[in-house]
Amino acid sequence: MSFNREQSRAVLLISGQEQTAGFRDRRSGLFRAVCPISTPLDVDEFMDAFNVSVLTIECMPGPCEDEAAAA
Repeated sequence: MSFNREQSRAVLLISGQEQTAGFRDRRSGLFRAVCPISTPLDVDEFMDAFNVSVLTIECMPGPCEDEAAAA
């Protein structure tokens, strides 16, 4: 699988305790999940596999806000 840097950007999507690496379409905003992330090594492997140097971290509304409020 490859991705077009002009059309998509690499994203680490965080929702509650789950993390997923994938790509977000710059025009439509749709997220295409590629792999679940369990450890920092998973992030490194994703970035190496797709030759990604910048990974945008996005937090889904709700669970992340709840966690921040609890801290």
